[in-house]
Amino acid sequence: MSQNQITIFFIGDIKYDSRALKMTLSLSQNGYRVNIYSFHNFSIPHSLMSNFAKNDLYLTDKKIEITYIRLKSSKKAPFLEFYIKALSIVIKNKIDCILCPDIYSIPLAYIASLFFKCTYIYDSRELFSDLASLHKKKVRQFIWKLVEKCFVPKAKLLITVNESIANILKNNFPDKKVEIIYNFPSLKLEKEPLDISQIIGSDNSRKILTYQGGLQNGRGIGILLDLILSMEECILLFLGNGHLKSKIKEHPLFNKRIFIKDNIPASQVLKYTANSFLGMSIIENLSKSYYLSLPNKIFEYIHVGIPVISSNFPEVQKIMTKFKVGELVDPENKQEIIKKIKFLIKHADIYSTYKQNCINARETLNWENQEPKFLELFK
Repeated sequence: MSQNQITIFFIGDIKYDSRALKMTLSLSQNGYRVNIYSFHNFSIPHSLMSNFAKNDLYLTDKKIEITYIRLKSSKKAPFLEFYIKALSIVIKNKIDCILCPDIYSIPLAYIASLFFKCTYIYDSRELFSDLASLHKKKVRQFIWKLVEKCFVPKAKLLITVNESIANILKNNFPDKKVEIIYNFPSLKLEKEPLDISQIIGSDNSRKILTYQGGLQNGRGIGILLDLILSMEECILLFLGNGHLKSKIKEHPLFNKRIFIKDNIPASQVLKYTANSFLGMSIIENLSKSYYLSLPNKIFEYIHVGIPVISSNFPEVQKIMTKFKVGELVDPENKQEIIKKIKFLIKHADIYSTYKQNCINARETLNWENQEPKFLELFK
């Protein structure tokens, strides 16, 4: 396949998505031109949004072109509006191949592939047929399962993030090639800690427990808010955004021992994370997608030398056991989580060993080791 012009339709603001950004930069630095269509719902002009995004570490390459499409702010999931507006713009350009970063962009990719007579590659970064966010929304879940059933078989090949999800995709789509591209951070990211005293105050006596990522159901937000009540020696820092932000702000310890910093571009987040004592990844077993997940935040904690407290789910357990970078916990057992945190506070020698193991592990668990395999898919 001769694929010099790669198009990415991203349902959201791509500046905050490290996986899509890493793929974009790898492609642009290896001879491909990448056109990104992303959206925003602010009153800021499209061109200003695009120019601002070009200052990001991941998007500065001249072979990357990012176009922001403004949508109505009142819509929570404005897929149809984005599809129509994106198609009206992309139809004037050239496409050799489309990279779908999730299930939400694949119907648009299919339509565009028919018009341009090109292929598309589907990145199933989650098990989209069993999302935790849809576990009580049966109609929506049915719709996205139908979308997957209709459009995934038309893809040239499938990419995913771990072995468990790859095996399910191979079973569901036996005729399709499935490749695993792990969601490891890049070694190029800046890791020197920023001064975060403006966020958490000047109290240096407490240990910082950091949660990094979307503030959504099933990601242990409520569990963390509960356990911090009995941990006077700790501060809880959330780095991310999402609909549970209001719940965090309603907590009695908000702006005392609980703090939030949101809207951090993916290229900058590690500089905040680097101030932490522990990285928290308490995923709840709300769906098969979450149970089989391998959260990117775990690897980002590792990259800044921060030991991890994580749910004892299969894919996470493989990494934690092999590299010995922290403690596994039962997400339903809050007392166990508290006990493990206090244990690491008390035992500085074990904590130091985990910290050194993180630094060693990042030499293996990095995007630069995944990049050759990823680029091979486009040749």
